[in-house]
Parts: sequence; structure tokens; C-alpha cells
Amino acid sequence: MLRVCVPGVLLLAFPAAAQLEYDAGLAGNPPTAPSPTTQGWSETLTGSAGVTDVSPDPDFPHLNAWQVNDSGSGMVRYADERFLSQQEFEVEVVMRPLAGTLYLEMDGGELLFDSLYKYELRLVGQDVHVVEEASGTNLVCPGAADGYHSFHFRCRNGWDDTEVRYDGVYLGDLPDTSMGAAGTGEGLRWGTLDGVAGRARFHRVRLDLVQPRPVGESYCGPAVPHSGGLPGSIVAFGSPYWWVNDVELNAFDLPTNQFGYFLVSATQDFVVAPGGSQGNLCLGGEIGRYASDVASTGSAGLLQLQIELTALPTSPPSSVQTGDVWNFQAWFRDQNPDPTSNFTDGVSIRF
Repeated sequence: MLRVCVPGVLLLAFPAAAQLEYDAGLAGNPPTAPSPTTQGWSETLTGSAGVTDVSPDPDFPHLNAWQVNDSGSGMVRYADERFLSQQEFEVEVVMRPLAGTLYLEMDGGELLFDSLYKYELRLVGQDVHVVEEASGTNLVCPGAADGYHSFHFRCRNGWDDTEVRYDGVYLGDLPDTSMGAAGTGEGLRWGTLDGVAGRARFHRVRLDLVQPRPVGESYCGPAVPHSGGLPGSIVAFGSPYWWVNDVELNAFDLPTNQFGYFLVSATQDFVVAPGGSQGNLCLGGEIGRYASDVASTGSAGLLQLQIELTALPTSPPSSVQTGDVWNFQAWFRDQNPDPTSNFTDGVSIRF
């Protein structure tokens, strides 16, 4: 069981290639887990170390995985160095530890004051100990040997530590290993250690810069055009990790100087002209309303809301958990030509 437990002008504000990722995919999609080298990573294999796809993992048949295996006489290393002069990052590793010790190395940039982080993930009984290589400081991830789990590291500008979360639960902070030793620009190396046995199956490895970015997928569009002749649209910015609690909803291309607010539901639907509206409702089931955050679209035809993921406005309030899918839509007044209302399309976010 896996327990991982906008308008164009806005999009231009986000740098290209701000994310690097390895994704083994799901059973049958793709048929075999791809080599990380096909997704932009460099590969180093030494000694008797070896790699193979596991498609799907026979014990978790909905997941593909990429297996690394080092008996201790070699090394498996995947690396990507993409972000120059950056210090803020978040790394998520979704893997199934099988034996020994795995390795993560994260560079904090290329400047003299930047930090380097070297962490070992040691399988100890049924747990994984995340150990900072130089000091031996460690945090314990309980029960990590029972399947695939999410190990998440987040470092912000100016920090000497990274936040560590296991299946979304905050464990504490680990220090950096050294200062000014990166030299290669921010990047990520993962695999096994030279001379230390380690074996694991990786489902996903991802590095992002810490900054708002588009999250979620649009659906149920385009919306019905409003009095301004355009369909209203919605996009979400922020982080897909619910524990970061950073998601902002943006509804744009709306009629100007009208009032509206956002809706949320765990269920998608398609209801034409509900209650006499000129638009389509894209939500079903229990629908939460951000009615206390009603606002004017103003002269820009825009609604924005930073949402609280620990208290979605359902009854009772819902707290987002790993694996949840929540759907959002904006509902707004219009004069077309008589007083009416309309909706944007929807955006669906998997956390």
C-alpha cells in the first residue's frame, strides 16, 4: 500500500525547468519503468552495483519502480545539477527501502556561503533513520520497511537546516553538512554509497525550488462566456504538498466589478445552469463555500484567495491529507443583461 502517506502574464513569472523529477509511473503506464537517464539524470555505476526496472512491483501491483542494488562493492548514483545561484529547495523521495543504506545529497547553490546537505537513509529493523553524514544527527521514520513512503526535505533561503517530513508528518530539522562546498549549482544526487550496501525501489524522486507555481489540473472547461464575452477561468498556485499549506486560488477573465467567491468539493460533477445561473457547476456531493471571503472582481476581473488546507469550509471543516483530491471553482455575479450568476471552469488538486 502506498502511504504517500492562470493568465499567461502570471505564468511567465515562473522560471523554466524549475522542477526536476524521476517518475517510474503506474502499472501499465508506462509498461516498464524508464531509466532515470531518459528523464535528464546522469548515471554512475561502479563495481557490482546494478539497476533494473520493476514493472510493476509484485508486492504493490499498481506501482512501477526503479530498483538500485549495491552489495557494498560499488555505487549507484543519479545526479542532476540544474539550478544555479539558488538556495531554496524541496526534495521528495517516494521509495521502498529493502536493505542497507541509501543516499541523498543536495547542493544549496554555487556561492561561497551556500550549503551542502549529505543525508543517509539507513534501514534499521523496520524503520529508516535519516542521518546527517557529518554529525550523525538523525531522525527516525517508523515502519518504513512495510512499503512505499514519502521522505520530504525542505530548505529555505538562509537556513542551515532542512525540514524533514515522513509521509507528511514533520519529524524535525537536520543540519547542513558543510558550507561553500557545493560549487556545482543547486542539484540532487541519489542512490547508494560507495562501499556501503544498499538496495531500494524508487517510485518517484523530485526536486523543486521553493516558490509558488501552478498546481492541479483544469477540468470542466471552457466555462460558459459571461457578459464580457469571455469564459471565466481558475488556476491554483503554490505547493502540492499539503503540509506546506501554501495554495492560492486565482479566478481571472471575469466580468469587472462583480462579487464572487470560491467553492470546494471532494467530488466532481457537471450541472447545467443550477438555480438559474448562466454557467455550469463543476462540483458535486458536499460543496463548501468560501462565503466569508466574498470579494469584488475589481477593474481587473480577478478573484484571489489564499486557502487554509487544515480547514476547508465543509461541514465539519475538512483537513487535507496525503492522497486527497479536492476540486475548486469560482462562482460570480453577472449582469447579462439581467442580474444572474456564472461559474469558472474547475481545477482539481491531488495532494
